[in-house]
Amino acid sequence: MSLPRTVAVLGYGTVGQPLIAELVARGAKTLVLSRNASKLNGVPNGVTALTIDYSDEEGLAKLFKEYLVDVIVSTINLYPITGNEDVQLAVARAAVKAGTVKVFVPTEFGFSSNGRTDAGTDWEIKDSTIKKIQSMGLSTVRIYNGLFMEFIPWMLTTRTHPDKFAIAGKGETKMTFTALNDIAGFTAEILTSLPFSELDNITVPLEGEAATLLDVSALLKKEVVFVEADALDNSHKIIIQALVERGEGRTGFDVLEKPSLELIEERSGSGNRLWKGHVWKKIEEMRDAIHPITYT
Repeated sequence: MSLPRTVAVLGYGTVGQPLIAELVARGAKTLVLSRNASKLNGVPNGVTALTIDYSDEEGLAKLFKEYLVDVIVSTINLYPITGNEDVQLAVARAAVKAGTVKVFVPTEFGFSSNGRTDAGTDWEIKDSTIKKIQSMGLSTVRIYNGLFMEFIPWMLTTRTHPDKFAIAGKGETKMTFTALNDIAGFTAEILTSLPFSELDNITVPLEGEAATLLDVSALLKKEVVFVEADALDNSHKIIIQALVERGEGRTGFDVLEKPSLELIEERSGSGNRLWKGHVWKKIEEMRDAIHPITYT
């Protein structure tokens, strides 16, 4: 049963759009905030869409208090946009001033970032940001989901090999994949059904399916080409494939603990159980939603 909650979502993009649809379906009073009015096109009926200045902390605090916002979810992109970590901290300070916000869900929605100090990566930014938000006294929910299933072609295709999957390494190590709609549905489910006491500084490792890059290539019927890392076209692709090759691509991994393979297996997807009765999508059944990348 859904609880009466007011949720403010920062951003209306890859994660924000399906998340808002799921919140609305559960009867949550929902706000979506963006710096750019043009990015709020298509917001569902009943959702309050507001163009705001994230640097105006007093204005944000007044808004959160006026709407009695309980929960804030950040879906703003941290890569390759610099400065967005400061946006989350400004919003968190405003949330504290408002006095109504109980839970802040920061931008994660990827691989485990706890304790990561990879200079210049969004993982380093995510980890430092969440610790600063917690130090303000706000409860946080940290959601790990590995790679979006829909982003498989982005990670594995290149301009040089647009019709094949390019792997920098052996491609024999499992990583976590989760469908966007499952991530959005899970987030909306726990934020509208769990008491705040159960949303106090928790980390939830999700997993739709664990598979190697070779497995994925076979499932999607793609020829594999093995390449050097710098042939991947994009620094983020290079970083992710290297992380996976090192065995750090499951959501049960933690760089500080360096858990055993058995513990990684046990932890990966352990957060799924919070969405009781849900059947998580697999890569093969998502084939029609996994669109190839077109290079022009």
